[in-house]
Amino acid sequence: RKGLARLTWYFYGNQAITSTTWDKSQALFARSGLTSSSAAGFKNKASLYALKDFVRTLGDVYFKSVIREDRFAYIYELQNKMNETTHIVAWRPLDAATPDSVNVSFAKSKMPAKAWKLGYSSLQMSSLPTTTVDSAGTIQWTMALTVYPTVVELSSGRSSLPCASPCLNGGQCIDGS
Repeated sequence: RKGLARLTWYFYGNQAITSTTWDKSQALFARSGLTSSSAAGFKNKASLYALKDFVRTLGDVYFKSVIREDRFAYIYELQNKMNETTHIVAWRPLDAATPDSVNVSFAKSKMPAKAWKLGYSSLQMSSLPTTTVDSAGTIQWTMALTVYPTVVELSSGRSSLPCASPCLNGGQCIDGS
């Protein structure tokens, strides 16, 4: 989104580098922000789970545009290789310990089809945004946002959820199984 043609996350180490092992590793990329500190036992952070889920469910989509980016909400459109808007991703840009949610509204031209949250130890399905359609046909979305990113697949996008075979519920993957 910042003018980069491609971004590669090339550090996956998340290794427990301590003062005694620093000389061997030089710890250049030992602290990715995906795990806690050595004092906290290098526990996985919500950011690690969110990154894993994002790559697993949205690895083939790209940033398209900013819908909203302020102290209350980050909301972005994602697109496929054919430049079709396929997903919305939104969250509150606050500390992960913030428990409350906030409702935000914005206009879109497509209806939501599926929603899930990123950042948990397993994929969490989420409620769809509420929608209203005005006389001009504009769809007004209202989403309850938390600090965990919510991904909404648009009605014309293909399913991104990894689904076990055979899918339950008459072939529609609704819960990743």
